[in-house]
Amino acid sequence: MRTMLDKVLDLAFGAADMTRERAQAIVDELIRRGEATREQGNTMVEDLLRRGQQQREELRALIRREVSDTMSHMNMATRDDTARLERRIQELETLVEDLRGAAPAGSAEATAVASPEIAPAAETTE
Repeated sequence: MRTMLDKVLDLAFGAADMTRERAQAIVDELIRRGEATREQGNTMVEDLLRRGQQQREELRALIRREVSDTMSHMNMATRDDTARLERRIQELETLVEDLRGAAPAGSAEATAVASPEIAPAAETTE
């Protein structure tokens, strides 16, 4: 029975797209041609559906890996990178506000904190 089922999977359809109705139709045809019994047919339908689900999960995992690899090679920031930078910016903004509140108004420190000179970011080329 296992060999026959493998042939059905390999030759007749893509199991990842299998619906219960389609699986039942294929098994009914095998039963009609005498290549399977009714008892085998019930097991075959469930096995076809299980394999279809397994193939969908494997395909999703493959796509996730490929997208992750592609993004890694493109040197793009991930969601975690962005979240980490946002947390760091918040920390720095809090620190600047604390320093503004600690320096006496009109002092050189208050002026420097209130309007810091920011060097332009270096351009990168790839």
